[in-house]
Amino acid sequence: MLARWISSRTDDDLLAETLLEDSFTVVTRAASPWARRKNVELAELMDEPWLYSEPGNTVQARISEVILARCGRLPLVGVYTVAMSVRLALLALSGYVSCIPTSVYRHGVRGQPIKGLPIDMGLKVSIAMISLNERTLSPAVQVFIEGARRAPGGAGDGARGMTRDGLATWRRPLSQLGR
Repeated sequence: MLARWISSRTDDDLLAETLLEDSFTVVTRAASPWARRKNVELAELMDEPWLYSEPGNTVQARISEVILARCGRLPLVGVYTVAMSVRLALLALSGYVSCIPTSVYRHGVRGQPIKGLPIDMGLKVSIAMISLNERTLSPAVQVFIEGARRAPGGAGDGARGMTRDGLATWRRPLSQLGR
C-alpha cells in the first residue's frame, strides 16, 4: 500500500518505508477575498466554512490538533467528505476553506480556480509504502517499489535512503518507528 502514514499503533506484521514527507497547504477558491490577501492568519479563518475529511480520519485529526493549538478552537465545518475530488470541486465553486496535502495542491488542482493561502501549518506527514512483514513480494510489486524509491522526492532521490528534505527513511516493523 502507498499512503499518507501516521503510525498510531504498534504492529509487527507490517513494514513501513517512508518515501517522503508531505506538508499541508490551506486553500480556498481563487476568487475569494482571502486569496487576494498577502498576509492571512489561521485564526482569521475560524468563522469561515471549512471542508474536512471524514470524522475519525487520522490526518484530519492532526490538522485539527494544529488548528486548535494555534487558534484555541476549531473552525466551522461546512462539509465532511471522504473524496479529495469532491473537496477540490467544492473549493473551486464555493467559499469554503480547507487544508490539503501540498502535493495535491501542487499537482492535483491544475486548471482549477484554487489558491493556496500564505499560512505555514508546520505539519508534515509521511508518504510511505506499507507491506506485510515476512511476505514474499511478487516481481511486479518489487518493480513498483524500486520505481517509487527512484521517483523524484522518493527515498532514492539524492543520497540513498534520504528524502528530498533530508529526512531518514526506514523499512522496519511499525513497533520500531519513531525510535
